[in-house]
Amino acid sequence: TRVLLVEDEAVNRLYVRHILSRHSFIIIEARDGMEAVDAALKENPDCILMDIGLPRMDGMEAIRQIRSSQKEHRIPILAVTAHAQQADQEEIMKSGADDILHKPYKEKEILEKLQRLLS
Repeated sequence: TRVLLVEDEAVNRLYVRHILSRHSFIIIEARDGMEAVDAALKENPDCILMDIGLPRMDGMEAIRQIRSSQKEHRIPILAVTAHAQQADQEEIMKSGADDILHKPYKEKEILEKLQRLLS
C-alpha cells in the first residue's frame, strides 16, 4: 500500500515513516502543498496523509487541487491537524478530506484511520 506522506516538519515525517514502514506501507514524501499535488498526480498513491499547516500551499488548498484534478479514481485523504475547533474541522472536510487525524496522535489512531480509509 502506497501512502503519500505530506508533512513539513522533519521530526513528524520521521515518526510517521517509522510507524508506517513497520506495517509494510510504502511511503512517498512531500514537504509542502505544491509538492503534494505533484506527487499525488504523478505517483497515484493508495492514500494521502495530508498535514494542513504547510508552507507555500496549505493542506486544504492542496486537497482541493488534488480533488479537482481527479477524474475517476478518488484517492482517500486523511487530513492531519493540530486545530481542534469545530469550524476548522468543517472547513477541512469541505476541502475534500475523507477524515481528520488530530495532533498529537498515537500509532494506533493513525493505523486505524488509514485501515478504515483503505478498506
